[in-house]
This record gives sequence, structure tokens and C-alpha cells, in this order.
Amino acid sequence: MGNRRPELARWSPGGFVVAKMLSGFSHETLKSLHRFNWWFHAATAFVFIGYFAYGKFKHVLFGIANLFFHSLEPMGKLSHPDIEAMLDED
Repeated sequence: MGNRRPELARWSPGGFVVAKMLSGFSHETLKSLHRFNWWFHAATAFVFIGYFAYGKFKHVLFGIANLFFHSLEPMGKLSHPDIEAMLDED
């Protein structure tokens, strides 16, 4: 079952606790639990992505677009036309 290195357990305390809780289960039970968790995660992820288009989460997408397209100039900055160039055009 993979590379067992208990000295690295301190770097993943949550994973260590979960591993200790699941240590009594058989290989087939763990395999079934993993398969269920994988499909549950996939289904909830796709439902969440699909809800983006219909729910109140649209502001997340619009906010990202707003950050991308907004002007970097200060608000209310006045433009300074080149008067000499304007006179030369006439």
C-alpha cells in the first residue's frame, strides 16, 4: 500500500488522524469509501460549477472581468490635450 514513512506524519496531522481512524477497515471497504467520496466530490463540484450561471455567484465572474477590463487611470483624471498639435491640424 504505497510508501510508508511514519516520520512524515507530523507534517500532515489531519491526514494522520484520518489514517488512524480508518486503519481498522478492510481494503475493500476503503476502496468502496474512496470510490463513493470521489463520485460525491465530482458531483458536488459539477453542481457548483453549473450553479455559477444561475445563482448569486455571478458576481464572482463579473468581478474578475471588472478587474481585468477596468482602467488603471485615477478616477476623474482630466485629459490635457496638446494645443499646438490641435492648432497645426486646422
